[in-house]
Amino acid sequence: MDRGMKSSDGQPKLKILLLEDVATDAQLIEHELKRSNLSFTSLCVETREEFLEALQRFQPHIILSDFPCRNSTPWKRFNY
Repeated sequence: MDRGMKSSDGQPKLKILLLEDVATDAQLIEHELKRSNLSFTSLCVETREEFLEALQRFQPHIILSDFPCRNSTPWKRFNY
């Protein structure tokens, strides 16, 4: 994905990384973001490895994290 990605009105899209281990929770978050008419693209990851890869490849503007996920805490994941 390109950091310069634009919405249909020419505005830059916000890139949101969701750190969420429950698919229905991720869907609810995305639904609420869409309701706000926010121009965004999102990527949902569950594991530390996916998170670290997404930081490099997706280059999010914002990270929304489940607190806590089943396998670890966000604090452990952010301390890379």
